[in-house]
Amino acid sequence: MKAFAPIYCVLVCGVLFGCTSITEIRTEKPADNPAILPEPKTDTAAFLACRTGSKTKDENRLIVEDYANYFIGFAEFDDQGWAYKRDEQLAVIKSRIDADLADPRYADTDFLVLVFAHGWHHNAHDNDCNVQEFRQMVRLAAEGTQDAIKNKLLVRQRRVIGVYVGWRGESVDAPALRYLTVIDRRDAAERVAKGSVRQLFANLHEEQVSAQRARMDKMRTVVIGHSFGGLVAYSAMSQGQLNDLTQASLETPRYCDPSDPRGNTRPAAAVWPDSLILINPAFEASRFEEFHRLVMERATCIPPLTQPKRVLVVPSLIVVTAENDRWTGGVFTVGRSVSTLFEGYDRTDPSATQAERTANLHAIGFVPAYVTHRLYLPPGDGSAPAIASLSPASPGKTNVDLPVWVVTASKDIVNGHTGFLYARLTGTNSNGTGKAPEPYLANWLLDLYSKDCSAAPEMMNCGQWATSP
Repeated sequence: MKAFAPIYCVLVCGVLFGCTSITEIRTEKPADNPAILPEPKTDTAAFLACRTGSKTKDENRLIVEDYANYFIGFAEFDDQGWAYKRDEQLAVIKSRIDADLADPRYADTDFLVLVFAHGWHHNAHDNDCNVQEFRQMVRLAAEGTQDAIKNKLLVRQRRVIGVYVGWRGESVDAPALRYLTVIDRRDAAERVAKGSVRQLFANLHEEQVSAQRARMDKMRTVVIGHSFGGLVAYSAMSQGQLNDLTQASLETPRYCDPSDPRGNTRPAAAVWPDSLILINPAFEASRFEEFHRLVMERATCIPPLTQPKRVLVVPSLIVVTAENDRWTGGVFTVGRSVSTLFEGYDRTDPSATQAERTANLHAIGFVPAYVTHRLYLPPGDGSAPAIASLSPASPGKTNVDLPVWVVTASKDIVNGHTGFLYARLTGTNSNGTGKAPEPYLANWLLDLYSKDCSAAPEMMNCGQWATSP
């Protein structure tokens, strides 16, 4: 009977609690001549409700969704972090990117690869709000690129490729009980980060290296993780980024040293991915400490703004946390206080003890010592773009080219834990004008890659890719 105990547990769970199945969702391989799909619907009401995806009749099961100016591939991983069917989806995505890079139509085109890892409660079903929101992110990036070309902010076309990282973020599909799976799903996210998703990232890195043989700036990769998806992205990518940033830091000009002969050139070491963006990441800040120490070595080193030409840079790691995110705020801290009750801390001195304890009990965006910027909307009717100001406001002491930003966002931009694309829970902005929600965070991130050269003529590479710090 003991041998059948796991089976009985699964059956009981399935009958009483509605366990979700551990199977791939995206099973349909692309045709030889795939049909072009219509532009994804902008259903902000559905985005704001942010429902978990579920199986429906005749749902979209495409591994690759082809749109007019971009495509989106889906890579799924099971609870042990393995890709399904011996990496079949990964092979399909790689083959499609290979084909685009070899296509003569894109010989003079740049490529922007956007990777998104979802968090708790979500999956790769067609009706999952994270799937629908990611489609909008990729669409916005593609449209923003065309606008930048039209306004002469970019010198070359960019083709956008989306890759959605799916896993079983919802293990119990039952009201109330689904919130009891937080520890279980956190552990699953850890296993996903250590599993075949690393092969996906290795494939994408290989694609970029291959593309750079034709032209050094032909491809850039941006990895985005939300909630436990932030844990997946950070756990899988952070060691490589830390290695690259450490090397880059050694090669970076010492701005505080007037005798340094290297002037204002950028480091030769490449940092990959070009940007790692964590939105409301649901893991303890103590994992971030080495990045904080690395950037603090350069925090008070100011680039010589008097030099005639400077290079446009984009942070390699950006952490964005909503100021009113209770799940990675108060709830997270209470949970960590209980689960780490018997853990010890550095007793060298009281300040070391307090710093380590604070980082262990809080998410990154809720540790004041780590915060570098605040993202907010300027006063007005809500039509102006979001602004990132230094936090604390000390431009005379903070290096504006820091490779790591920790940004807190006002609720107008990121509302709570899930409102990161369309933030407002109502149809009005902070001034009550009744306008439809705006994708402020997506637009702000996109603007980092398209600078107005007339407003920043001192930038050497305006109209081209920004470089990694």
